[in-house]
Amino acid sequence: MLTVIFLSIATILAIAGAVGCGALYFNGRRHLARIRAEISENSNAASEKTGQLTAELEKLNQRLETVEGRKTSLWDWTPEPTSVNLNRRGQVLRLYRRGDSAHEIASTLGLSQGEVALIVKVHELSRTKPEPQNFSDEAAFLSEPKINFKRPSNFS
Repeated sequence: MLTVIFLSIATILAIAGAVGCGALYFNGRRHLARIRAEISENSNAASEKTGQLTAELEKLNQRLETVEGRKTSLWDWTPEPTSVNLNRRGQVLRLYRRGDSAHEIASTLGLSQGEVALIVKVHELSRTKPEPQNFSDEAAFLSEPKINFKRPSNFS
């Protein structure tokens, strides 16, 4: 009789264990299905975001190629130096004779006011410099400068 009780208790425990294992198995499968669904959603979102980033990267590459197409070297990016050539000198002197100020001439021709003043001063010096007759006159000329370094009153 005691063995029958032990056998019935053992059978009940075995059935309860089997039911518990079955419950854990099905609960685990349900949990695993939920995790797979979340992974699938996250994967789809990541794929969508990757597609958006790829499209943006393509746009940026196209813009970069467009900009690089406009400028091919570093020299193209730097402005050309504005050297004073004979045409520029003539333009400065023409505007100076017309009565424009150094500031107006500089802004019109894209030069600095110092360059404009230098061109005008060199021109005035070249007009007022007397030619020495011989070497002794040249030495006297160099020792006694007779050049007026004042700016004209209409030039500022």
